[in-house]
Amino acid sequence: MEVIAGSRDIPLASVLNVRDVGGIKTSTGQTVKTGRLIRGGRPDGISSADLDLLVNDAGVTTFLDLRSPDQFERAGDSEIVRRGVNRVNVPLSDRAPTGASEVDFLMGLLETGTMGDQRGGYLRFINSTDRFATAMETITVPNSGAVFVHCTAGKDRTGVVVAIALSAVGVHRDDIVADYAESSRVTAAFIESFFGASERFQKIRETLDPALLGSYLDALPEVMHDVLAEVDDEYGSPRKYLLDLPGGVQVLEYLERKLLG
Repeated sequence: MEVIAGSRDIPLASVLNVRDVGGIKTSTGQTVKTGRLIRGGRPDGISSADLDLLVNDAGVTTFLDLRSPDQFERAGDSEIVRRGVNRVNVPLSDRAPTGASEVDFLMGLLETGTMGDQRGGYLRFINSTDRFATAMETITVPNSGAVFVHCTAGKDRTGVVVAIALSAVGVHRDDIVADYAESSRVTAAFIESFFGASERFQKIRETLDPALLGSYLDALPEVMHDVLAEVDDEYGSPRKYLLDLPGGVQVLEYLERKLLG
């Protein structure tokens, strides 16, 4: 599998923000294995060549979609579906209202300046313990191949799931935050990919406050620092949070086997 030298990026032409979680050290000196957990943006328009790279080279056997059921259904006509590759939907958020496209929904927030609080949103994902447990169970199915976990940009819902998983197996918090922050590198590309075809966006883009857009679309390190500190305060630690999930003891055992074994 080709990666960019000196990074964990997997350079796909048709999917943004894709990188292997492997290669990061834990506090005990172990290394998270490559080819076990891959994170990225929405693969709805993935090309046949890029899917070959993920399935044949990276060993992906499951695409874990953390978006709402509506968004999952709208991605039903994709190369992944046509190939019969396993797709699992575990919605960490039902934010987008039924019948509204995600672009239209987010455009409404942009137009009214009510994009919301990232920290609060991330904590709501974490507090959805049954759904979070199901997502972790999907990642840790024994004897399965690599899991590609994604949402829309591969930053928010994906970022929280990956942060909790890495924390639970002992990765240093600074490294977890640094991995999260890497998503900011594709903010400009994501804006063009996601909003570029929207006439509503083109009409207002020059009037948008860059700080407002960045506060929501960038992966700010302090946001993930604060969220993980809140998990410490509320649950004791991300590891204890995971252990307290339904089936958490087994999930943690399988997670350590998946990422470190």
